[in-house]
Amino acid sequence: MQGYSCRTGARVDVVWPVGYSSRFVPALELLDEQGHVVGREGDLIIGWCRTADTPQGVPIRVEADHLRPRGWEPGDDEPHSHE
Repeated sequence: MQGYSCRTGARVDVVWPVGYSSRFVPALELLDEQGHVVGREGDLIIGWCRTADTPQGVPIRVEADHLRPRGWEPGDDEPHSHE
């Protein structure tokens, strides 16, 4: 799966935990290993940082608790549930 850096616009490859899957209904949804929706197209991914020392092409591992809804700002409530 891939996303784009909000700072540079560069493509960033992401890796999800084993057992995660996705579907289009019609927009993209990310499902955890039990089939619960944990993310949707347009959600923000926080909690990781790519530095100048990070080689290009190295994917970022993302966990469900790194996802925030579109428009989320620091200081907002805890992560949301899509259920």
